[in-house]
Amino acid sequence: MTGQNIPFSEKRAAVRYPVVLFVEFDNGEGWTRDVSTTGACIETDRQFDCGMPVRFVLNQPDPQDGMTRIECRGKVVRAEQTGESWRVAVFMEGVRFGG
Repeated sequence: MTGQNIPFSEKRAAVRYPVVLFVEFDNGEGWTRDVSTTGACIETDRQFDCGMPVRFVLNQPDPQDGMTRIECRGKVVRAEQTGESWRVAVFMEGVRFGG
């Protein structure tokens, strides 16, 4: 079901923190709205569907090295269109620092 907001039950397992990081996808980019130890909410102009696997890189500013890249893979658990952009919630299935 492309572009539909599918109802879900609240399943957050971790505290979310309002952190803004630049996100790189294979075919796009965006910004985090918040992150937790198990997921992230991302604003992007790229459309995603619930259940879709996703890979992306979070770019964390680092005072010593300039930027730390955090490679992430996961699954889209919520996607909703917000005007011209998309708000995408991702459950993290794997994270690798310094990639």
